Amino acid sequence: MKKKTYYLATSCLLLNLWGCVSTSVNPMNGHRISPLPENTAVKVFSKEEPTFRYEKICEISFEATGSQKTALSDWDRQVATEARKCGATYAITERVSGWTNSGGGGKQFVTAFGIKKLSEGNSIDQELSNKISQATQLNNADALKTLLQSVPSEHAKRSAQDQLALSWALLHGSPDRMSKKECSQAAIDVLVNQYDARLIVDTQSTLKDSIGPAFRCPGIIEKSFHTFSDRNTLMTEFNNFAVGFINNGANDENIRSRVTRLMPLFEDEVARACEKSATDDVCLFKPRLIEIKNALNK
Repeated sequence: MKKKTYYLATSCLLLNLWGCVSTSVNPMNGHRISPLPENTAVKVFSKEEPTFRYEKICEISFEATGSQKTALSDWDRQVATEARKCGATYAITERVSGWTNSGGGGKQFVTAFGIKKLSEGNSIDQELSNKISQATQLNNADALKTLLQSVPSEHAKRSAQDQLALSWALLHGSPDRMSKKECSQAAIDVLVNQYDARLIVDTQSTLKDSIGPAFRCPGIIEKSFHTFSDRNTLMTEFNNFAVGFINNGANDENIRSRVTRLMPLFEDEVARACEKSATDDVCLFKPRLIEIKNALNK
């Protein structure tokens, strides 16, 4: 059955960045749309994941014409407005994509969702969490699948405690500085591809302590990239990881392949930061990224 569009709208000069923006909102999962008053507060998650279980109640799509790129968070106000119209007090911006041409024109597509908070329900207790982490560390994908049978595979339907347990499992699948030298790739694939698991880092100190080894498993960083709120420390840790590559005379092929795979993510992050301000902390990493890229091209 064709999905019914709740409404369509077009406005111009939105955000002062784009010429015109077309908006469409579609109800989801059988929800009846009940617009909320204009003064109702809406929390938009564009830089991190919600810390609670949720259900998507409407899909919000923007199609913008213009010439300037924007980040997920640049759409917070518009996403909140449309989420409020479909009766949601929470929203999540999932994707921004698009292009620009040499003549200054371009188009951008934004996908967001109005979401409903669900009651908490934990599927993973401490004992199960320990077993999941151990299976991941040992790269036992079959055992991991068995342990995860009672855990919701959809990211949005897991509790905060369950998300943290899978995050810890990802860390146990990363190489450590002593005994574990390689990624537990088969187990990580189960967590990332089948359970949409991401690294959770809630403080700067936790980020510094945990993320370093994960750079040796690029799939973890790629999956978790947009959930890290401390972008400056994220850039620092990537730089620290790449320094080993440069200081080693750019001869370590294992590190080379990982740095090469992750570079586009960080180049795009720096480009967006520099568009906003040349003095932005993340933009200041641009010379370092150029140095890393030159080392890759040798």
